[in-house]
Amino acid sequence: MKKDNRFGHSEGTTDIALTEDGKLLTCGSDGDIRIWNGFSDDDPASFSASDSCLCLLCFGENVFVGTENHTVEAYELPHGKKLGVKAKFSAAVNHMDVSKDRTFLVAGSGDSTIQIVKLDSSTSQPIKLEAHSAPVLSVAIDPIQKYFASSGCDGNVNVWLLNSDLKLPTIAKSWENAFPKSTDIALTPTFCRMHWSPDGGDILAIPEMTKVGLYTRDNWTRKQVLQCKDITKLISVVRFSICGKYIAGGCSNGLIVMWNTGTSELIMKHTFASNAITGLLSTSGPEIYAVDAKGRFHWIGEILNLNSENNKLSTASTSKPNSPHEVENDDGMFDDGMDDIFGDTGEDDENEISILKIKAEVGFINDEYVGVDRATQGKKTSDEDDDVVSVASADGSNSVHSTRVSTLNLFTKAQEPFQPTSTPTQLEHRFMVWNNVGTIRSYSTEDDDAAIDVEFHDPSHHQAVHLRNQFDYSMGTLSLDAIVFACEKGKDYPSKLFCLNYVSWDVSKEWAIDMPQEEEILAIGIGASWIVAATNLNRLRLYSLSGLQYFVYDTPGQVVSLSGYNNLLFFTYHSGVGEMNLEPNVVAIFCSITN
Repeated sequence: MKKDNRFGHSEGTTDIALTEDGKLLTCGSDGDIRIWNGFSDDDPASFSASDSCLCLLCFGENVFVGTENHTVEAYELPHGKKLGVKAKFSAAVNHMDVSKDRTFLVAGSGDSTIQIVKLDSSTSQPIKLEAHSAPVLSVAIDPIQKYFASSGCDGNVNVWLLNSDLKLPTIAKSWENAFPKSTDIALTPTFCRMHWSPDGGDILAIPEMTKVGLYTRDNWTRKQVLQCKDITKLISVVRFSICGKYIAGGCSNGLIVMWNTGTSELIMKHTFASNAITGLLSTSGPEIYAVDAKGRFHWIGEILNLNSENNKLSTASTSKPNSPHEVENDDGMFDDGMDDIFGDTGEDDENEISILKIKAEVGFINDEYVGVDRATQGKKTSDEDDDVVSVASADGSNSVHSTRVSTLNLFTKAQEPFQPTSTPTQLEHRFMVWNNVGTIRSYSTEDDDAAIDVEFHDPSHHQAVHLRNQFDYSMGTLSLDAIVFACEKGKDYPSKLFCLNYVSWDVSKEWAIDMPQEEEILAIGIGASWIVAATNLNRLRLYSLSGLQYFVYDTPGQVVSLSGYNNLLFFTYHSGVGEMNLEPNVVAIFCSITN
């Protein structure tokens, strides 16, 4: 079995689909649609569809996208020409499916409704169903188009009977409390994404907590139950392979499993990371393509070991066959997981200890702490001699070779400073702030034509503002009285604090303050009549809206984040070093600022 994973999209719900010519489509919270010629494609074509895409599916040479803008939008492949809006909801579109003959679309939304849209008619109105008492999680259409299934945050799974005219579908079967209830898709422990078998839809696969139930159509009796003792979290999505011989399941903790549908035999299991699997594709190879809630793109191939004895199916276990020189341990007293560290590393000496493996077990790649999950997934290899320590064998045939091992810093990596309600700074189009007053968006292009747009929720207070971002401002906040920006130190300029003061009595409403050469702003906030900036020298600088500095306060540690409202300031900082694999040591201060 081979496996790999890579960056797909920004962190958030991600989905995947397969085109008719075998290409892979993915969408994510960054609003991009990417077209992959294969998992190894390092330069996939892409186009922007929306601020955030939650689901997608292929429709011939077109792609339908469900967005957080409450719409189902159609785009032409591969250039991304927008063809129009197919459905509108009052909340985000969480999932959708299209009929096999491409005549109608079923979409479910966070407003608890489902819409059935006829694609072969531009005049007919969508059919709306009050499907669940909570947001809809997923929908799946029967291949012969007699039924469609839906699941919702109310914990229920419904099978709907379709009429010939698609009007007024009725519930043919319902499973109540099939999984834990929630109030929103962001809080649900499972997406409960079901799938019909491709060979006529005789079987409906439903995630049932830590198992998969296979139900026969029409009588809805449970034919099989697929399970694995290693599944400890809820199964979130299931998918039949194209040939129908296999079924894969993705769990909320990142575990991916596959069974043989004929024998119910588990043939594969693997965990990439502790991220919820949000989308699956299983080909007839079989190969598995998956995406998760962190925007990662995963691949598992060569699952079947056809060259093994009697064509037995291999598992996804990472343990290796015993060496001819190893002694079998019958009592199991050493079955504690240490074999992965002290076992055969693939080198000539079977008694080698890999220092890299030891580092990965405690969350390090080389000497940098990145967390246990990331280290065990992506530990780097090295041929340096000091990465291996040879140990003498019992008969003394091997000489002892020891080397110096560096001391490891077994502590949690410090949280970097961030602005509340902002999106990641590496994005070309990002929110600098989104609060109760308005939004600040930052735009950057390949031509370095950077700009900032400020919009107020109530335009009667102030008009929208458009500014050139010549100093690469990365922090922003606003109130009804002022707009504030800050930038880190650049190559040709110091760290700056800039303010657009709407309540100034002077003709000039703008002012800017440069920080001292060695000081750099890390976070900013605004209150009723004051502005606060936290710097890398562990200082809080408090200013009036006119730019007068009130005082400077030395903080006990580096800032994590801060926020202001009226006369209140909420400030968090690092108070010490966090323990290994635990949360950072962060302290919060909540104070009142008076004149």
